[in-house]
Amino acid sequence: MATAALCCFTRRGEPLVLAQKLGAGGEGDVYAVQGKAEWAAKVYVPRNRTAEREQKLLHMVENPPHDPFAKQGPQHVAFAWPLELLYDEGRRFLGFVMPRLRLEHSALLFQVYHPLEARKRGLSWKFRLAVAHNLAVVLEELHAKGYVVGDLNESNFLVQRDGLVTLVDCDSIQVQAGRRVFHCRVQKPEYTPPELQGKSYSSVTLRPEHDAFALAVLVFLLLMQGRHPYAGKGVQTPEEGIRAGRSLLEGLEPGVGTPSPGVLPAPLRRLFLRAFRPVARGRP
Repeated sequence: MATAALCCFTRRGEPLVLAQKLGAGGEGDVYAVQGKAEWAAKVYVPRNRTAEREQKLLHMVENPPHDPFAKQGPQHVAFAWPLELLYDEGRRFLGFVMPRLRLEHSALLFQVYHPLEARKRGLSWKFRLAVAHNLAVVLEELHAKGYVVGDLNESNFLVQRDGLVTLVDCDSIQVQAGRRVFHCRVQKPEYTPPELQGKSYSSVTLRPEHDAFALAVLVFLLLMQGRHPYAGKGVQTPEEGIRAGRSLLEGLEPGVGTPSPGVLPAPLRRLFLRAFRPVARGRP
């Protein structure tokens, strides 16, 4: 059964027709935009069409981060960033327009660091190192504009065949507009830094240092065959290891099949140790 076309409008009153549904989620659905092959539209479910969300997205539309991969050409974007807000005929907020990503040329970050998936795709350690570098580059640009991802995890990034990455689900990040902070409302415990374990991101103003912890976890996963730095013998879950301050670099015994952190160059091990410290002890 074909999806009925949905007509909506930009802030300036430009009509847009949404037809083919590209994806569905708990917050809203994503549609193709007729006549705009380079765009996709996210329409929130009614409970999420709030004035607070509209104001947050408006700030993002007017203050986009610099794309560090812009010189690579228009075929790639670093951020699935809100480009324009969408309204119905009564000027009621519906959602936003963002770049449409070509998923057929992308892999999930999980598929890049998982040993079996990486082997199937012929992805080398050198390729994964390049991906790790590109993750850091994208976060640096985001932080430079005052944004913090917050819920930074393996689901946030798509990876292209050339190792370039795209940050997705950008509408969930923490946004600071003047004195007002629009908090990130979700998080994964296995990427939550020790000082925030047990706390909700929805009530905490995050800093770039908090993203640095999650980034270090992602980089470790990329370089250590998908092994979490806080998963090993003697802990039930990674978050238990995080709370106890026991990582594979700090006395936690590796599980079966986990490579020793000793395979990493000493300067890289020192960077990991620094990133895994609580903020009070000097995380970058």
